[in-house]
Formats: sequence, C-alpha cells, structure tokens
Amino acid sequence: MRSAKIVLCILSMPGICALTQRSASQTPAQRKRIVIAASTMLDGKGHVTYGTRIVVEGSKIVAMDAKAGPVDYDLRGLTVLPGWIDAHSHITWRFGKDGKNAGMAGTTQEDAYEAASNAWVTLMAGFTTVQSVGAPNDIPLRDAIAKGILPGPRILTAVEPLIGRGEQTGRRTKSEPSYESKKKQART
Repeated sequence: MRSAKIVLCILSMPGICALTQRSASQTPAQRKRIVIAASTMLDGKGHVTYGTRIVVEGSKIVAMDAKAGPVDYDLRGLTVLPGWIDAHSHITWRFGKDGKNAGMAGTTQEDAYEAASNAWVTLMAGFTTVQSVGAPNDIPLRDAIAKGILPGPRILTAVEPLIGRGEQTGRRTKSEPSYESKKKQART
C-alpha cells in the first residue's frame, strides 16, 4: 500500500505543475502561489525532508517552508520527489494506423494531436524534462509547452538528428575512407 501511495504522489506532482504551468507565461503579479503539504520529500540531492510544505509560484518551486499556508494540495501521507528526466526521447513520433512506428513523418493535425497527447502522457508519468534526439516537429511542441499553451515536460532538442553526417558525427559513410586508412595515406 505504501508503494502505491508513493507512485500516486509521483503521478500527481506533474499534474499539479501542469496546472500551474499556464500561469508561468503571465507577469509575476499574475502568477498563482500554490502550497503543497507533504509528509516526506526527496530533494533529488540525497536528502529527505519530513513534514514540509512546498511553495510553488508559476512553474517554479520558490520555497520549502513547514509553516507556509494556506495549503492548496494536501499530500501528507505521501512521498514527493523531483520530476524525472528522460535523456533519449522521441516525443513527436507516433504509431501509424497499421500499428507500426510512423516516426516523425507528416505535419497533419492528427500528428499534432498525437504529439500533444505524448507530451501529456509523458508529464503524467512523472517526466518533467525530456531530451529529444532530434526532430523538426519538436520545435512547435517545445514552444507551446514553454508558453504554457499545452501541458508537457520541458523539451530539450537537437532539432535535427546527427545520423549520417560523416566526420561531423564520428561516423563515416560507405564512400568515405576510414580514419585508419586516412592516417596510413598521410604517412606515405
């Protein structure tokens, strides 16, 4: 039962942050202050805090204060921890109607809905930051999330994949001589 409460708390924190994210693009005077009460908090730096309250303004945690109030979300009895980071994500990729990976091809409205859905599901799974390995479709999704238009994790993206660019990526094409053969040619 205890592990179920921890999982519930992990899943609820991104939702709370998603609700406050829309206010992140507003001016500081318009940002809503939210206080979350938690019995146990893991700070992500190896420390555990008990009986604390987390003060959130906009999309940022601004204070840890056991006396802050009024409490907007009572998570006492649960464990709160920082959002997770996925360092290899394809957040705008989707499955086609045939059930196979459709990749990042297409710019239809359906693709946009599925990318927004992927962002929401990723956030609700506890991931507050993802590193996309590169897709041009990441940019509008990243920007919409950053502006508070859509809920989702912060997206860090390479925009374009680094595959097949020869020496730029440390990989050679078939027509390109290997590093060893270039080195051998230089000696002769």
